[in-house]
Parts: sequence; structure tokens; C-alpha cells
Amino acid sequence: MSAASHRSRGGVTTSRLALATVIGLIALAVAPTMTAAAPATGVTACPSASFKSPGKLTVGMNNLIFEPWFMDNDPSNGKGYESSVMYALAKKLGFRTTDVKWVAVPTSDVFSTGSKNFDLYVNELSYSAERAGFVSFSTSYYDVRPSVIVLKSSTYAQKSSLRDLSRATFGYVSKMVGVVGLTSTVKPVRPFVAYPTVDHAVAALKSKQIDALLIDTPTGNYLVNWQFVDKKGKSLAVQVGQFPSVGDYYAFALPKNSGLVPCINSALATLRADGTIEKLSREYLKHYNDVPLYR
Repeated sequence: MSAASHRSRGGVTTSRLALATVIGLIALAVAPTMTAAAPATGVTACPSASFKSPGKLTVGMNNLIFEPWFMDNDPSNGKGYESSVMYALAKKLGFRTTDVKWVAVPTSDVFSTGSKNFDLYVNELSYSAERAGFVSFSTSYYDVRPSVIVLKSSTYAQKSSLRDLSRATFGYVSKMVGVVGLTSTVKPVRPFVAYPTVDHAVAALKSKQIDALLIDTPTGNYLVNWQFVDKKGKSLAVQVGQFPSVGDYYAFALPKNSGLVPCINSALATLRADGTIEKLSREYLKHYNDVPLYR
């Protein structure tokens, strides 16, 4: 198309077009370049150089994921407690949903030496001093409560008050957090019995070497529904109660000394303060929350 025909049809002279083009280029040159939206008010800004990929939040998760933490075997759908908390966190940090990138990482690799390919990792990880030697942990996004499992055939299934349970023989896994405090609460007639692994403790309850198993509520829920079952899948055990958290919690793991720790913790604090954590807990963790609470 000739310049004359352009002028006659569009009503815009060539000189005006040139001027508009120049103005547009100047605007692009002076416009700020943003890798993500600004963080929510009250949230500490993250140093952009600390992210693995500019403008992206790279989240590691195990290649095996389970409900109610993730739903439909898809961490990116924003369903399930950990997935929904992650997207709420990303929003507080100024990221769009499409800016969150998920990568599968075996848990063993998370605690290995060397560089990490994620900004933070989520997979029901409890903080421990041993693990903190390999990664940096965030503050809690889920406070873990200890619970009590008994066989349905046990008298303790019907008499489950703390006074009744004080007469029971308790077992627990040796690395469990807060056992000393729980002993003071239960005031057992006989000392708690420590077992090296969950499998050993489960076997002891099944064989009635112990009357009650003390274990975190999420694991206890899994055991009651999947391990203490008969051939027809009917549960043979029950979680009769749970205690307030005694210090165990799930946290995000970040590369050791990551510069993102302060802003992640700031965002988590905001999610607690505005009720988001509680709301998502009620939505996805009903089976855990419904276990009667000892006070």
C-alpha cells in the first residue's frame, strides 16, 4: 500500500505514524521490567536473585503424592492442602498461578549434598535438627498433633478418657517429638515403650504387646484406614483422641542458607493471620481435625 492511499484511508499522515512509533519505543524503554507482581502488603519482598528461574517459583515435590495433601495426583491443580497452601503462598509473594513450576524430586535428593533444583520443597516434611544440616526450613504451614490409636477390640476403644488411658501400655516411635511432655500429660502407670520404626510399633499393637500407639495424627489416620484392616478392608483400630501440638510441624525445605527464607516466613505469617491456613485446613484436613482433642 502506498503512502498516499494510507493517508487517504486512515486519515493519519506518515509523519504522525512515525511520531507515534518513536513515542511507543520510548515508553517501552522506560517501562520497568517485572518478573512477578509485587508481594502482598505486609509481606517481605523476596530477593529476585535467589530464585532458580527469573519470574518463576520452582516447587519441588515427591514423585509420589497423596490425598489430602494433593488431589487427583496433580500438584498443579491447586487442590489438596499442600497444593492450595502453595498457591496461596505464591500469590502473597506476587506470583501468578502460571508462574508456579512444579518439579519431581525424590525426598532422598532433598537431603543430599550439592545444589538443589527447586526454590522450596513440600512433602509433609517435619523439621529436625539432623535434616536442618542439609536444608533450611521455613516456619510451620501445618502444626502436627500426636494421636492415640487402639484396637477396636480393646477396652480402651470404649474408655478413652485420659484417666482411662493412664492405665494403658503405650508404644511410640523413638524419634517422636514431645514424648516427655506427653508422658506428663497422660501420667501412665507404666513407662512408654519406644520402638525404632513405625512398623515395629504397629506390630506391637497388632500383637497386643502394647494397648495404645502414640503417633502423629496424619500417620495415625493412614494406619487406621490402610494397615489395621481385615481382609475385607474393614478397620480394626481407631484414633480415640489427639493432643495439642507439642512442637512437631510440617515445613517447606529450601536450599541451605537460601535468601528466600525470610520472605517465605513472612508470607506464611500473613496466611495465618488472615485466616487462610485455618480455612484450607478445614476444607482439606477434616479427617484429622475431627479426631477428638484432649485438652
